Amino acid sequence: MEEKSILKPSMNYGAMLGVVLVAFSLLVYLVDMQANKFVGFLNYALLIGGVFYAQNNFKTTTLGGYISYGKAFGLGVLTVAFASLISTVYFYVFVTFVDSGVIDIALEQAYIDMAERGMSDEEVEQAMEYTSMFMTPGMMSVMAFFASGIFGLIISSITSIFVKREDPTQIV
Repeated sequence: MEEKSILKPSMNYGAMLGVVLVAFSLLVYLVDMQANKFVGFLNYALLIGGVFYAQNNFKTTTLGGYISYGKAFGLGVLTVAFASLISTVYFYVFVTFVDSGVIDIALEQAYIDMAERGMSDEEVEQAMEYTSMFMTPGMMSVMAFFASGIFGLIISSITSIFVKREDPTQIV
């Protein structure tokens, strides 16, 4: 049996998922619900659903209904990587050119959170100096990409358990 590459399909599924995540992000921005925690859960649900869809669809359409755990895992990780690349580029462009106030809001929320934890004014100011160094569009984009990658590893490892179906005709 010919070995099917997962690179091209993961690029396609990743592009689709990336576009969905960008569209969802724009919708959330347009209805001004960025601060709503439920929106974050919906974003994760879209990511999980996208990975599961990619793995399951590849299994049924390309591999005849069978996929190993490793191949499903690899497909999921690469799908998230490509989707994260698209959404990270969008985020960078958005924060740099469309609404740089996002960073100010994040810094303000960090300040409030530190003050509510009972930190002294001096401690808060010192912590804010370090925090502001990382609150640039470039640094936030890099951190978001790597955080998505880690989350993608976790998602893929779990969804692969449910998607895998070993071919009984294959000799191990």
